[in-house]
This record gives sequence, structure tokens and C-alpha cells, in this order.
Amino acid sequence: MKPMPFGWLTSILLTLLTCCSAAVTRAEEPAIPDSPETQQRPTLSLKEAIDAALRYSPELASLHAEELAGDARVQQAGLWPNPEVGLTLEHFGGSGDYEGFNQAETTLAVAQPIELGGEPAQRRRVAVLGRRRLDDQVEVRRLAIIADVHKRFLKSLLAQERRDLSAEMESLSADALRTVEGRVRTGAAAATESGQGRIHLGRARMELQRADREIIATRRQLAAMWGETEPSFTTVGNLEDIVPPPPLPDLLARLERNPELTRWDIEVERRTANVNLERAKRIPEVTVAAGARHYSDNDDFAAVVDFSVPLPLFDRNQGGVAEAEQLLVKARADRDIARLQVRSELLAAYDELQTQFERISILGVEVLADAKAARTEILAAYRRGTTHSIDVLAAQRVLVELQGEYFQALADYHTALVEVERLTAMPMSEGTVQ
Repeated sequence: MKPMPFGWLTSILLTLLTCCSAAVTRAEEPAIPDSPETQQRPTLSLKEAIDAALRYSPELASLHAEELAGDARVQQAGLWPNPEVGLTLEHFGGSGDYEGFNQAETTLAVAQPIELGGEPAQRRRVAVLGRRRLDDQVEVRRLAIIADVHKRFLKSLLAQERRDLSAEMESLSADALRTVEGRVRTGAAAATESGQGRIHLGRARMELQRADREIIATRRQLAAMWGETEPSFTTVGNLEDIVPPPPLPDLLARLERNPELTRWDIEVERRTANVNLERAKRIPEVTVAAGARHYSDNDDFAAVVDFSVPLPLFDRNQGGVAEAEQLLVKARADRDIARLQVRSELLAAYDELQTQFERISILGVEVLADAKAARTEILAAYRRGTTHSIDVLAAQRVLVELQGEYFQALADYHTALVEVERLTAMPMSEGTVQ
């Protein structure tokens, strides 16, 4: 009995496995953003707040990891199927001449599936478009984070302005009470006016305390955007720098830059590529194998070639093609829905922007000037003894309330401006909130 010729087979198989093992590399672990370093700063600018939020955003870190995964999918999608190594041993272990391995035939062959429909290129096209879609998703989240930071920044600004107004009201009420008490001591005013003054002063102090708590809350909400538990800043910028709304046609023309819309364009393109991929799968995959056969009886070798192709009698991927075509129709409809929704949101934000801009113009130029003049006249009349202290307090409260309304209009203007910027992906507020 001849020994089975395993030596040369073992050598070849070990060589192939060694080469395959050497090609496998360890995936690099994704980088994790550093923890935010607390840096004390007296005044926080909007740019500093946005930069910190973008740098330490866990959402963007997650999307970055997804982008790297998309790069890997692109790499994987264009690869051909791996070849297969097969070993076949025949005509052994029988009876008579076929006892043992005397008549054994040993075949070692390598088989390679060949995709005739061009599936690797189509798969890579689908993966590339999916990767581009991820870029738009990142941009959507980035703009959303900027808008969120901007809104929280505005809330903190507004709370800061309200606190200043409350402090001013408390100071005015205290001055008015001192004036009233002086007139009461001289007999120029009734004692009841002193009580009314103390009531107004008490209310002003309660408003001041509420404003102090609101400042702490809004600053914590803002600092939470970059992971700070306690704010490292003491003040934020100012509200009063504004720009007129740009023409609506210019904004509508820029609407196509919105990543919410561009990502749907890419999705339609990706769905189209997926239809082509499913259609390519209808072409059968051919498998070609080639190798060598060893004959144990005479120690000869011979070449072996094998060719196989499935017959597409039942499965012609008709269901996959139909599904891909309907998903393409859905993507086109979703793109139209998104375009209508974004356009509607832009029109609403633009109307609000115009309304608040006109409101600011009227309040800042006309109403506040008249209220300040009225307070000055009433205060002078009270000192002459021709009016009552309640009129002075009422004039002061009206002035402070109008100032509060003015700052609220400024905040609403900036909020609408942020929404317009998000929808058009066009920065218009650079320099408006510092």
C-alpha cells in the first residue's frame, strides 16, 4: 500500500493560510473627544460657545464614528468574492484494487465566483452615495447644534437683560420711596403714599430675586451644551446689534443648500443605484475552478477545470428589483415632502423675522423715548407737588416693562434669524450677537 500523498497538499494549504492571516489587520479604535477643560472667562462670546459645543458634542462624535463605518462599507462593497480552495479525495477505502489508497485520486482546486452583472461596481456606487448621505446628516446635526447653542445663548442674554432691568426697577423704587418718605416727613404727602412705595419696592425686590435665579438656570443650560456642570463664565454678549432681513427671493434661492434637502437628492440617487444593483443581480454568477489531480496508482498528475452556472428558472431577483423600484418612488415623494416642509418653515421664520424687526424699530426709536420723557415729566411734577407718587411709580414701571418688551423683541428677532440661518445654511448673524 502506498502512503497517501499529503505532504505537498499540507505545504500548499499552510502557505495559503499564512498569506491570508498576514493580510488581516487590527482596526484602529475611533478617537474619543477629550473632556472639556473648564477655563474661567469673564464674558462668553457666541463663537466661543458654538466652538465648545461642536468640539465636545457626543452626537457629532457618534456621527463621526458612523462616517468611518461608511468609509469601511465603501471599501468592502467593491471587493470581489473570495476564492475557495477545495480538496477532493476519491477511489479509496474500498475493496479489491480500491482497498486503502492504492487507486486514490486526490484533487486540489481553486474556485473563483465571477459576478457577470458588475455587482462589485454597483455595490460600491450604492455605498459611496450612502457615505455622502452621512456627510449631509452630520451637517444637519451641526447646524442643529449651532441653532440650539444660539437659542440658549439668547435665553441667557435675555435673562441677563431682565436682571439688569429688575435691578434698575429696584433702584428706582428705592429712590422713589426715599422721595416719598421725605415728602411725608415734611407733610407735603399723605402717609399712605409711603405704604404704596414700600409695596412697589417689595415687588421689585422679588422680581430681582427671580431674575437672579433665571440667570443661573439659563447659564447652566448653555454650559451643558459642552459638558460643564457649572458655568465657567460670568456674563454673555449683547443683543442690540441687528441687521435688516435680506430679501425673501434671495433666501428662497439659497434654500436648496439646506442639507435636509441635499441629503434627499443623494438618497434618490442612492436608491437609483440600488435599483441598478438589483437588476444586475438577475445575471447568474459563474463559478470557475482550476486545479491539479494526483493519481496514486502511477503517481501522475493532471489538470482539472470546472465550470458551473445556476439556471435562473425560478429566482430572477424579481422581488428585489420590485422592492428597489418602489423604494426609489418613495424617496422621490419624501424629497418633495421635505422641500415643501422646509419652504413652509422658512416663510414662517421670515415673517417672524420681519415682524420683530419692525417691532424693534418702533419700540427702540419711538416708544421708549416717549416713555422716558413721560417719566421725567411726571417725576418733575411730583417734586413740584402737582401729582402723586403712584403716578411716578406707574411711569417707572411702564418704562421698565417697555424696556423688557424691547429686549424680548430683540430675543425673538435673533431666534427667528437663527431659524432662517439653519434653513438656508447661510450665516447672516455674524456680528449681531457678540
